[in-house]
Amino acid sequence: MENIKVSVIIPVYNAGENLKKCINSLMSQTLKEIELIFVLDCPTDGSDIYIKTIAKQVDRITYIENSTNQHIGNSRNLGISIARGEYIGFCDHDDVCEKNMFELLYNNARLNLADISMGVPKYIYETSGIEEEYYYPTLDSSELQNIMTKMIVGGLSSDSPKYQFYKSHGVIWDKIYRKDFITENNIRFVDTNQCTYEDNLFLLESILKCRKLCALNKIIYNHIIEIGNSASTYNYSEYTKVKNYIETLANILKTNNIFQSLENRFYNSIVSYTIFSLSLEYRHNRVKLLQHIFSPNKYTKEAFKSITVKQLLAISQSKFGKMMSIMTKVLYSIF
Repeated sequence: MENIKVSVIIPVYNAGENLKKCINSLMSQTLKEIELIFVLDCPTDGSDIYIKTIAKQVDRITYIENSTNQHIGNSRNLGISIARGEYIGFCDHDDVCEKNMFELLYNNARLNLADISMGVPKYIYETSGIEEEYYYPTLDSSELQNIMTKMIVGGLSSDSPKYQFYKSHGVIWDKIYRKDFITENNIRFVDTNQCTYEDNLFLLESILKCRKLCALNKIIYNHIIEIGNSASTYNYSEYTKVKNYIETLANILKTNNIFQSLENRFYNSIVSYTIFSLSLEYRHNRVKLLQHIFSPNKYTKEAFKSITVKQLLAISQSKFGKMMSIMTKVLYSIF
């Protein structure tokens, strides 16, 4: 297939029944000049067999097979390396795209000569059925770029009504990125065997380096959230990976000369990530928990020393989280 407008990269591990819904939503896209790149990351539930069967019938589907489990960061990088589209998009293997998603994003990108084109995601909590939608407070490119940067680093002030309608998780899959822009700036995902929140880091680098971005206040993507998979949550957010994330984030901010201006947001986000990760360690490995508490990096230690107890309690959601956050602050303040 020639003149590919968008390459969509989908890492696949064990997606279960939701994989079929995901593939159907991609196959029914109104944009026909599209290629679907499935990166098979050693699934054990038969997902690879299903995709190989479909690939024999559909010329716009291709796949890569990892010889060992690479996790999502390296898998996406492999997809980027073979993508032939003018733009690149990403999809999680258990999510569902609106049928006109890539047509809307591509047309808006071309209309605005943008490096990044964004839409609105819907968050669907599978167990409860609750749905959440968050829209952009502005469609002005430069203002939105500034808002997104602050939001990715450490959230926005809740006392600003202008921002309360939009929520960012640093997500990458409600957007497309001009391939030449990604390649020229060597923007890649971190290795998620070693570092976490790879989407935050990829998106931050993209936002900081893009010449222009554009947005549509339309729902284009459905992110399915499954509650209760504690093993996968721990694997993704265990504290060694969080520490590496903190170091990497700090390096990006310093390289782009914005660390000082975003310092407070940076430290507040560190506290939040650290409390969450330590609470996971408490449930999974209490020996490692003690090791982590007594071996902070310089950013984590500074974050807990500079935040007030009142702010800590506001951040901590659980009883254990409140206890852990105060104990950590006391230890880091003393030593």
